[in-house]
Amino acid sequence: MPSIPKMPKIEIGLSNQGTVNKNKVTINGVELYFSYETLVGVSGPKGVFISENDWSTTTGKFLNELEPDKKARVPHEKVVEEAQKMLQKAVSGD
Repeated sequence: MPSIPKMPKIEIGLSNQGTVNKNKVTINGVELYFSYETLVGVSGPKGVFISENDWSTTTGKFLNELEPDKKARVPHEKVVEEAQKMLQKAVSGD
């Protein structure tokens, strides 16, 4: 019978950032920021990526807390791309 490969340890944390719509999920040190169910920012070994505001005023307030400088924000697609890269590395054990 083939052996089952050992999975790396994954640590997951959830913290509310003050109101029901603002949450942070941490997976092996990678911080994912959500407004409601939408990923709006990621912070990890490759840096911090906060999305431009394509949503509501409420989400905009959260984005202002995460990154007050609107010129430093990136398109939402870039946030998702960077989150995927960081999470892949964080859970693969590489």
